[in-house]
Amino acid sequence: MTVECEVVECCNRYIIKYIVKGTIEDEEFFRISYNIANKKSRYTMPIGTSGTKRNKMEILNKHFRGKLGVLCVKNFIQKHCQCDVVDYDDIRKNEYKRPDEFDLMIGEKILEVRTSLLPKEFKFTSEIELLKYVLDNLRLLGPYTIQDGKPKEKPKDIYIQIIYPYVKYEFDEIFVNLLNGNEIDLTLYIFGFDTIDVLKEQGETFFYGASKYLALKLYRTKDITEICKHITKT
Repeated sequence: MTVECEVVECCNRYIIKYIVKGTIEDEEFFRISYNIANKKSRYTMPIGTSGTKRNKMEILNKHFRGKLGVLCVKNFIQKHCQCDVVDYDDIRKNEYKRPDEFDLMIGEKILEVRTSLLPKEFKFTSEIELLKYVLDNLRLLGPYTIQDGKPKEKPKDIYIQIIYPYVKYEFDEIFVNLLNGNEIDLTLYIFGFDTIDVLKEQGETFFYGASKYLALKLYRTKDITEICKHITKT
């Protein structure tokens, strides 16, 4: 029913907070995310980037939070940068049978939106404590390779990192509530971004199961509010 966006200041930088409220029927972001996740899930291999086998619900869940993240980034850029944003799902012609070629495109710039959950459960006493922990410990995930060293995807111009402030079982419970027709409040944070050039120059290797990412600690990334000048550069 509502999508709320606000700017939160932490550690001398700005973080964009989205709260999406409603049911899967009456909230557009939820409805779009679920419908697209459902279509993608039919053609998704059970083995994920971590190298572990996933069941159908886990695949659906992951596609849902990925698409919801893309919609929030698109919404923010359209309002903050006042530019046209192309969503790959709006122009795809392969009926979801092949992986996405990109998430978003602005002019000739290709944007990849990464979404992650918290790695383990913490009892944060405040939102600022949570944000500081994420900035200091979690990463912007760039391009990755699999065990044989071959690129799994083509490098994109800009990578954007979203963190959902939940561990896996918490998000799973929220998702099941949504599928059962209940009204939920779902929060996500757009923490930062950086370019492929910076990731290649300053990034570190980060292993996630069978995949090897080029990554950058979030406190080292660019402030998300600076993205307009980077997406409009030629």
